Amino acid sequence: MFARPPLTALTDEERLLLQTFEPILGGHIDAILDEFYQGLINFSETRDLFHSPEHLQHARAMQRRHWMDWVFAARFEADYIRSVTAIGRAHERIGLRPKWYIEAYAQILTAVSRVVLTTYADDPDRQIQTLAAVQKAVFLDMGLVIEVYIEAVFTDPLTGLGNRRFLDNRLEEELRRAERHHRPLTVVFFDIDHFKQVNDTYGHPVGDKALVLVAQTLRHGIRREDKVARYGGEEFVTLLPETDPAEAFILTERLRDAVAAVVLPELDHPITVSAGVAVHVAGESATSLLARADLALYMAKSRGRNCSCLAPGPSDNPTTVFFG
Repeated sequence: MFARPPLTALTDEERLLLQTFEPILGGHIDAILDEFYQGLINFSETRDLFHSPEHLQHARAMQRRHWMDWVFAARFEADYIRSVTAIGRAHERIGLRPKWYIEAYAQILTAVSRVVLTTYADDPDRQIQTLAAVQKAVFLDMGLVIEVYIEAVFTDPLTGLGNRRFLDNRLEEELRRAERHHRPLTVVFFDIDHFKQVNDTYGHPVGDKALVLVAQTLRHGIRREDKVARYGGEEFVTLLPETDPAEAFILTERLRDAVAAVVLPELDHPITVSAGVAVHVAGESATSLLARADLALYMAKSRGRNCSCLAPGPSDNPTTVFFG
């Protein structure tokens, strides 16, 4: 996600301006943060996000370090990326919506700009140059934090795959594309066989390892244009654009075999998955397509697991074609 180096947005001159201004800002940052967090507490929509004085103090300390050690020190490096990631995910976790975060950045930027204007009151050129550097750094940082936030909203935290929300959005996009261009689209449900027994016998940490291994295997086994998401529990879904039933059979069986070849040392048996495959029919909704894939998955489970089944069309009899 962070392939581009953040420093490309700042010139050497701008970095020097920020690094010169940073110790000056250090004398004002605590008052700025006090005002900022007091505003959050007084605002009814964000007041309940901070459950205790300790929680508030932790958030304040994290934000102070982020601003002073990284942003206004112009140190956009590995530790900065970790800081951005932690802040973005923390805000997503507590429910701090992006619009509030943007408003918060605007408030911080206004307060910092006042310090710039006061500090360089006798040097208008320095005022303009430092304000430009401050604004660029703040907007860069805000963009990255929001990017992390959005990624967290659409990502399953355990496996790193897209989550149900991601799947719903991408499926609607792919359906529109398939309908518009009259192209095939296939959905495959994968379910880990006897997963409850894994959790009950070996414990949830081992179950989590199994989920991560299956997720990695599916992600590495699909094509570049395909998508995979964790649907919930031990279920995964792949979206296969431009894929007809014959191609879906080949890819699904390849993925099923790849999962069976995975070795988890804590288990005394291989991990296997069952799969249900459904090919989109013109005019079909996302709900119907997923329901048919789920039906095919159920039939695969009924046939003994560790196999794949192809769903019938929306108006066909509720039987499936057995893959293997």
